[in-house]
Amino acid sequence: RLSTIVGDACIEAGFTGDQFEVDELYPTLVRGYWTSQARAASELIRGLQRIYFFDLPEYDQKLWGLLRGRDPVAWIPHEDLTVGSENVLTTSREQELEFPRKVHLAYASAETDYAPTKQTSERLSSNVRVRSEMGVECFVNLEADEAAQRAAILHKSAWAEFEGRAEFGLSEAYCELVTSDVVMVEIEVGVWKRFRIEELTWSQGILE
Repeated sequence: RLSTIVGDACIEAGFTGDQFEVDELYPTLVRGYWTSQARAASELIRGLQRIYFFDLPEYDQKLWGLLRGRDPVAWIPHEDLTVGSENVLTTSREQELEFPRKVHLAYASAETDYAPTKQTSERLSSNVRVRSEMGVECFVNLEADEAAQRAAILHKSAWAEFEGRAEFGLSEAYCELVTSDVVMVEIEVGVWKRFRIEELTWSQGILE
């Protein structure tokens, strides 16, 4: 189980059982992973995060294993974006980025006796530039169908992140927000976008 592997890695990294909570990861089955040498706990967790799409934020004096794709915890209207803070939305078009047309997932497979194996996801669009390709390597033992599904999710996630990033300030009314929370933000009047919080800092009474 994913929860068992992540929990063991947390303990290996020096955390005690009361310093992390990973029960939400329990339903995810991991068939195993290939390794030629002992992996650091942090490297193991990052590799699993890449394929099983979860975050491990730290708050309330604990690490929390949380699956992505959760419902928004807050809807933030435009008027709640703090006046005087720097509210910035950077889009892929402003950066002139090319969305990846293909994502190649290289993985370990017991079906092929752990010989190099690859699944590819391809997406096309008439609205954005789709020319580049992206490669992702993982050491997890996947079956072909599961690898194809993971490649498709990686591709969709990459496109979502290429859509843009935002920096904005909020008042203390939103102090319960934590990293990895999903929020809906009215970036301009009548225009809402979904964001996952990657970083939070307090600056002169403003939550950035």
